[in-house]
Amino acid sequence: PGEPIFVYPTSPLLYVLAERPNPTLFDHLNPGAANADQIHSLIATLDGSHVRLVVISDFWETAWGPPGPNAPLETWLLGRYAEVAHYGAYRVLEAA
Repeated sequence: PGEPIFVYPTSPLLYVLAERPNPTLFDHLNPGAANADQIHSLIATLDGSHVRLVVISDFWETAWGPPGPNAPLETWLLGRYAEVAHYGAYRVLEAA
């Protein structure tokens, strides 16, 4: 508890259930929720916050469709984190 995590693209209740803060300004990152500058700022925040764990909701990724403006974030996440667990519609990634 207390260590920041990042949940993508959305499932804000996980922050509460895990008792972990979101170091970003975004609880929902459906495509178009953030512009390109905000995505780059979000990446810098995640990097600077040393977020070790990311939870990805496969359900919401499928529901929202192609990442559109979120593509740089998804590329960054997949280049920096590796899957360590899978629970139903959630993948848990840990910093490599």
